[in-house]
Amino acid sequence: MYYIPVYPVYPAAPPPAPPPPGPENGMGVAALAIGISGLALSWVPCCVGFVAGALAVIFGSIGTAKADQGLATNRSSAHAGLVTGVIAVVLNVIVTVVAYSSD
Repeated sequence: MYYIPVYPVYPAAPPPAPPPPGPENGMGVAALAIGISGLALSWVPCCVGFVAGALAVIFGSIGTAKADQGLATNRSSAHAGLVTGVIAVVLNVIVTVVAYSSD
């Protein structure tokens, strides 16, 4: 008669821990891209450059706050987007006032 060995059954190993979440750099990159485009469009006496600049200011503020909290790693991009957004808004207001004030 043959002897069939019985092996003990061990539980499976737990799955590995998920990796930590990556940085949330979307707002800073969006602020920089929209700020640059708003700066390019601010020479048109219309509201396109103004809206793009305002969005860049909003996204840059959010991106800077996320960088201050340690959730993002691109504080300089968010700050540059904020600055280009402010410049785009001011420049668009000046261009619009000059364009519509001429007789």
